[in-house]
Amino acid sequence: MRGHLRGVALAAAVTSLAGASLLARDARAGGLYFSERGVRPLARGGAFVAGADDLGALWYNPAGLVDAQGTMMADAAFMLFSADYQRETQVIDGAGAVQTYKYPSVHGDTPPLAIPTLALALPIGSERRLTVGAGVYAPYSPLLQWPETLDDGSPSPSRYSLISLQGSLLAVVEAFAAYKISDEWRIGAGLQLLTGVFQSTVDLGAAPPGVLAAPQDPNYDALSRTRAMIATPSGNLGVTWVPSQYVRFGLAGQLPYWIDAPGSVRVRLPTAAIFDGASQSGEDANVKFRLPGELRAGVEVRPVPQLRVELSYERQFWSLHDTIDITPSGVALVNVTALPSPYYIPKISIQRHFQDTNSVHLGGEYRVVDGESTKVDLRAGFGYESSAIPTEYVSPLTIDGDKFTFAGGVGLTFGRARFDATFAYVYMPDVYVPPGKAALEVINPVQGYPPPPGPPSGTVNGGTYHVTAPIIGLGFQYAFDVAPAAPATKPEPKPEPKPEETKPPPPPEPKVEPEKPKPDAAEEAPPPPPEEKPGKKPHKKKKKKPQHTD
Repeated sequence: MRGHLRGVALAAAVTSLAGASLLARDARAGGLYFSERGVRPLARGGAFVAGADDLGALWYNPAGLVDAQGTMMADAAFMLFSADYQRETQVIDGAGAVQTYKYPSVHGDTPPLAIPTLALALPIGSERRLTVGAGVYAPYSPLLQWPETLDDGSPSPSRYSLISLQGSLLAVVEAFAAYKISDEWRIGAGLQLLTGVFQSTVDLGAAPPGVLAAPQDPNYDALSRTRAMIATPSGNLGVTWVPSQYVRFGLAGQLPYWIDAPGSVRVRLPTAAIFDGASQSGEDANVKFRLPGELRAGVEVRPVPQLRVELSYERQFWSLHDTIDITPSGVALVNVTALPSPYYIPKISIQRHFQDTNSVHLGGEYRVVDGESTKVDLRAGFGYESSAIPTEYVSPLTIDGDKFTFAGGVGLTFGRARFDATFAYVYMPDVYVPPGKAALEVINPVQGYPPPPGPPSGTVNGGTYHVTAPIIGLGFQYAFDVAPAAPATKPEPKPEPKPEETKPPPPPEPKVEPEKPKPDAAEEAPPPPPEEKPGKKPHKKKKKKPQHTD
């Protein structure tokens, strides 16, 4: 019987997988991530659509990769995300009055793991108008871990939503191409693959229908650990218009993700007596859900060469994410009391009902030192993003609300190397889910989900949520080819110095020759005496001198 329940728990755990795997998707997801990504772009508050000109453009606008050719980049961010949750639920007392019960507060946090970016861009062709390259990056996603039990050994109030996402490792691999149509127009596109391993731990409720048991009785809890391999393609594209050196415009779009992932699970079966001697057949299930596309637009102004300021807008179409569907594949329970044998686990559909989000970003950078080989850039930015999750669906698995990002950073360039550092703080006001409005109940794969009509077993996501999310980022970029336009411009100036070399000969011609007539004049004076030498003039002069003396 315990084995059979294992299959049941598998299906429900895969449900958890589907929901939690949202945390590992493209960080553009407003409902599941707390910031934009990239060390330099984040320092600008995420305003990096029109001004994208390095490998950070992979995420924001691939058209900007034209200006990144001949470079490589590596950066990492540490998201020190933590959350506190005090669950509240409604109970009916002996007099029939509705009372609100508050559970002890629990604390969840994430390990200080580096979230990396690695990318390379290469120019193609003699004119270097085409740039190609590839990158690997991970979303800025908090891998939350909640306690399974409290200090006194009692079950954690958050156990039905999430216990841990530890062991998950997901990344986006992207190949891109960008083309410079003219000095004013650039276009770019990328082909993406979201891939990696997802792992989650969550408690499920496994009380069969008709069994007399208290709602959320710990004796019917089934601890499930789910593991799945995800490989889902998508893509992005963008365009940049540079009408002058003082302003540029950017527009970019991200295609949706269609997740269809196989999963497997291991379960610690409940301790209730009805599961003694039970067995299970099958462990596989399929998870399907959709993640939204998005649209970005931005304008950057450069009033002086040292200053750049951008304002950008982002729309994320989260209404596409309405359900998570889990379909067990031949998972059956055998010899479970109160259930027919075998009992095949039905399809589970988790209701999400997300909503579209809007965000605005304002940021820029100012170059305070602009030497020939040394440069210093100061950066700052601000961002606002609305919540993608309706209040009644907020849970310890996916905490979200209106968010405000304050960020700053610095870039130091020495020759061909640039070093970046960023600090950002994401502030989210506390979210309160009234217990009477909470919409999520315990996932019970035996009964199916959503639960059949009847009295509710009690919601599990009501209460107060408080989060903090400081982010520290460090980055490095190296330009191994820093003058992409040089080959086209160097041959033209080379003939120019040659005519300049012909200019020095004219000054010596007139200046040296006028000195020559002077010695000629001196030589003209002596010719008369030689004429006198053949004549009698020299003797006459001698005679005249004495004559004058006489």
